[in-house]
Amino acid sequence: ENGFERRDADWQVTWRDEVFPADGVLRFNDAAVDDRGRFFAGTLAYDEPTGLGALYRLDPDLSLHKLDQGIVVSNGPCWSPDGKIFYFADSWSGEIWAYDYDLETGGVANRRTFVKIDTPGGGAADGSTVDAGGDIELATEEQADVSALGIGVAASLARGTGSTGAAAGAGSAAEN
Repeated sequence: ENGFERRDADWQVTWRDEVFPADGVLRFNDAAVDDRGRFFAGTLAYDEPTGLGALYRLDPDLSLHKLDQGIVVSNGPCWSPDGKIFYFADSWSGEIWAYDYDLETGGVANRRTFVKIDTPGGGAADGSTVDAGGDIELATEEQADVSALGIGVAASLARGTGSTGAAAGAGSAAEN
């Protein structure tokens, strides 16, 4: 909950890195691994509106890197099919961010809002993945819905020219 650990075949801890104290303030939430074996994990504060959460990357050599901060509820880390864009959501704000992603270094840059979900309607961005066609498959919290956000649809939403409903304009995965 508050760090990373490695275990052997007998499930014994062989390495541990506590990123922050186990004091009930922060915890890790959602995570994913890139094509080079780097582990990306985001945190959230138990007292959610504080914005104390952050995005971390744990490399195969066990070096730890803080990539972003000021996050309320970390969710949905995933990559575009070509590996050039990293997507990451803050469920509290309803935003899914797109970052330029460097597959060689694991670095992220140029955070921008990819799409904003209508959070007052109960559509907070939760878990995500990207399909082979580049569409983000997004689970929305409290609506028990999975929506396919096509690149064109999501881009128009990010520009403010489309609907901001959680699945509006995109359709549910069952409909696509």
